[in-house]
Amino acid sequence: EDSAEQMQKALTKLKGEGATALILDVRNNPGGLLNVAIQISEMFLPGGKTIVSTKGRHPSQNTVSVSRNTKNEFADWPIIVLINEGSASGSEILAGALKDNKRAVILGEKSFGKGSVQSVIPMPDASGLRLTTSKYFTPSGACIHEIGITPDIVVERIYPKGENGEELDGEDLADGKPVKAGKKEPAGKEIFEKLEHEGIKDPNEIEKREREESMKKRMSEDNQVQSAISVIKGIRVYKKLTTPEG
Repeated sequence: EDSAEQMQKALTKLKGEGATALILDVRNNPGGLLNVAIQISEMFLPGGKTIVSTKGRHPSQNTVSVSRNTKNEFADWPIIVLINEGSASGSEILAGALKDNKRAVILGEKSFGKGSVQSVIPMPDASGLRLTTSKYFTPSGACIHEIGITPDIVVERIYPKGENGEELDGEDLADGKPVKAGKKEPAGKEIFEKLEHEGIKDPNEIEKREREESMKKRMSEDNQVQSAISVIKGIRVYKKLTTPEG
């Protein structure tokens, strides 16, 4: 429920630190509340742009959600949205809204395809019946359900190799580093030794630096993230080439 509020705080913090572009990672994000997905989408869309619509059997079930953004704080930010087969529902609404409004480049793999709207009907015994009553449609009128969103740039995830050359998936990695079979311990020994060498002994500072170093390592080994960074660099170069001097 507070995802939109947390997103706004994070964006404000990034902007204060000098950020001018964004990679929005909704891989394996199964979605959440519709109104929150709409609130986050309109942070990046100018007012008047359609975010999502729903269509049911009866006209009374049809709705259109439109951005009411008047600030346009991040209008100039190049945005890449990462999706995969685990991106569903609310995350697909976000990706579809930014894609169809040409506000972001979608990169990764085809999303799950969960675009149905359920209504809960109260029953006499205090239970509830969840019934599908309508479907979501992206701003271009495309149905998400059982179809998903196809990325603008398809990049399959390549996982690091293990000691014996086997491919490791997310379950085989701890902080982005391969771990031996049967062990799921964070691989922070090398980082700890590095910090100790630098004379950093405060446990809180060590933990913070460990997280930062681990995240950097994970990002450097994530081929989809690295592809997104390359696309952002390309967008910036293109903007410079097409922007009149002065």
